[in-house]
Amino acid sequence: MPLHLHKRGRIYHIRGTVAGQTVQETTSTGDRSRAEAYKARRENELWDRHKLGERAAVTFQECAVAYGEHRRPSTKDWKLIKKLIDHFSVTVVDTIKQSECDSAVRVIVGSNAAPATKIRNVITPLTSILNFGAKRGWCDVPRFDRPTVGKGRTVYMTPQEALALIEAAAPHLKPLLVFLFGTGARLYEALSLDWRHVRLHEGRVIFTDTKNNGTRIARLSQASIAALSQIKHRDGKVFRKEDGEPYADTEKLHGGQIKTAWRGAMRRAGLAVIEKETPWIDSRGIDRVRTDYSYPFTPHTCRHSWATWFYAITRDPMLLKAEGDWHSMELVERYAHLMTPDEARDVHLVWGAKHHAIGDLIGKGLEKAKWLTM
Repeated sequence: MPLHLHKRGRIYHIRGTVAGQTVQETTSTGDRSRAEAYKARRENELWDRHKLGERAAVTFQECAVAYGEHRRPSTKDWKLIKKLIDHFSVTVVDTIKQSECDSAVRVIVGSNAAPATKIRNVITPLTSILNFGAKRGWCDVPRFDRPTVGKGRTVYMTPQEALALIEAAAPHLKPLLVFLFGTGARLYEALSLDWRHVRLHEGRVIFTDTKNNGTRIARLSQASIAALSQIKHRDGKVFRKEDGEPYADTEKLHGGQIKTAWRGAMRRAGLAVIEKETPWIDSRGIDRVRTDYSYPFTPHTCRHSWATWFYAITRDPMLLKAEGDWHSMELVERYAHLMTPDEARDVHLVWGAKHHAIGDLIGKGLEKAKWLTM
């Protein structure tokens, strides 16, 4: 039975049998002429496969779906894969070479995107999918050029800057910031933390869905334990918005959940940089000034700061790797020469007098952590 179109809702689908292979799939369009063209192209591909073998006609969409079923990528990775599927669609995988890869980069992230963005969002997932296809004889092993990624500067905050930020933060944000600076948790790990996985008497918490798709234990600073102890509710998500509701689940994609509160604290702490001041007159004829700021630190800077301080105190890269949940020593080494032990003497102002991963710290600490009494 040859392929024919049928409409389901607003979208055309194709159904039928070509060369003994049954097909039931969407054309992803509600336009009749485009659906007809899709149907004709698929019929030709199926006949080519029948005559010339698998390698001649396995589409990227088929390869990517098979890859997903076999590898079980995370939700975040699936979002990248779906963009590639939308771009390549029924392109035969054996025809995807360097020029096709370059075209995908231009369309999906743009020619002016940072090299790391091009690699992370397009080249790496595309290479993984085509490597999967190559192992099954559907295409050649991909060998794409990768843009050079310069060594970026690892930005961290000094203990004094961190303390100023904590003291300037809104009440609902203070415990979260202390926790981030004290554990090196990724923001989504902290915002998804449930009270069931908090062990205050043991000085540790358990993250059940890390970036590396595993479970890890984070040991707490004395200040982190104090901050968690001050939170009144004891069920569900630990950290909440100002209205008491849990933060939105962004599936590990970004840290925008606390952007407004973070930037407000940055301005009040004097850490934001004034870029431009523009005079204007409001509707009542009153002179005003609009101030545009830039923000040198992001919520992820808390993790960089924690790692920088941790290494400066311990000088132990293996311990830092384990505590920070990094998969390679190369990622840990970026913190090795950022701060000396002498420069880290004020870390106790943020962590308190003790850290369960390190032990006693310099100074008494907690009495100087002003945010605890606010």
